[in-house]
Amino acid sequence: MHEWIAYELEAMKFFPATQGGLTDRYRPEDQPSDSIPGRQIPDGRIASAGRGDARNLDRPGSSTWTANLIEPGASITIRWSTRATHKVRRFNYFCTHPQWNPEEPLSRRHFHQAPLDPVVPDNRLGYIPADACRPFTTFASTVPNYWDPDSFKPFADGGMTAADLSHTITLPDRLGYHVLLGVCEVADTGMAFYTVVDMNIG
Repeated sequence: MHEWIAYELEAMKFFPATQGGLTDRYRPEDQPSDSIPGRQIPDGRIASAGRGDARNLDRPGSSTWTANLIEPGASITIRWSTRATHKVRRFNYFCTHPQWNPEEPLSRRHFHQAPLDPVVPDNRLGYIPADACRPFTTFASTVPNYWDPDSFKPFADGGMTAADLSHTITLPDRLGYHVLLGVCEVADTGMAFYTVVDMNIG
């Protein structure tokens, strides 16, 4: 896969929604989620963000990918970077369910929360799905409007520039091979950036 594709894994925001044109309930002034056909991510195409030129990322299997070794309950740092400045609304992090099947391509059901997983308060999410596929951690921007000049400042004020941006997160209780899904929702478009991290926890 070409290096540039890693910077271009964009698709409709508000995962796990499959419907476009949705409005951020807490920031209705933001752009709604993209409704152009093909920008929604189907199950089985989550790792590639639905892109044909990144389809190789959707290959399943614990032996397919080199996993990061993680201690149970560890706090890990996720570093984002971009080649162009974007105004960011929030970052959502999902983790595969304890009973997920790693030999299947990633689907929304693999990211259903376990009963004891932390639950992000509703006021941190722009779109709340009806099922149990919810992030276990969210970082939300405090900038009220994406056109606010402050939204180009560091992430504490809502912006993401070409400089690195980091979050330290604590994983939910998991053992063995799991996948972390990070989704960066952009405020001034209907799109989001998607990335996955393979982990061997234990």
